[in-house]
Amino acid sequence: VEGTHDKYTYKVELFQSVEQSENWYSWNLGIFDKWDYCDSTQNELCLVFNDGQVCGNGVGRAGWVHIVCDIGDKDPEKEHLYDITEPLTCVYHMNMYIPRVCEILNNDMSNIFVANNPDGVIPVQQSQNEASDSVNTAAD
Repeated sequence: VEGTHDKYTYKVELFQSVEQSENWYSWNLGIFDKWDYCDSTQNELCLVFNDGQVCGNGVGRAGWVHIVCDIGDKDPEKEHLYDITEPLTCVYHMNMYIPRVCEILNNDMSNIFVANNPDGVIPVQQSQNEASDSVNTAAD
């Protein structure tokens, strides 16, 4: 899934890595680490990527990818990244829209939570398989 912001292109490989590129050069923003809540409300989930290429400050880059279904006036048929920001030096946040995932969740991200799971979320391995299947199906 790709998106642009300013002069950079960003690419998320689901459950693998996030990359930022400009012309011929690219930076690894992190490898998939875990699911986590996007904020203190604990209502939305993010894919968390850590241990990216080391920044000038000596810290590895990181990325938070917020899976969203409410995309406003953006193209609902096309998967994409948008609202890409760098709220802290070398820590990136971006929204990711994948139509097939939203279709499965009935356009309600709260459906990703499972009431009978003690942790309140779909187990990562299960969600990885389903998301990968969804992306592969959408690409066919």
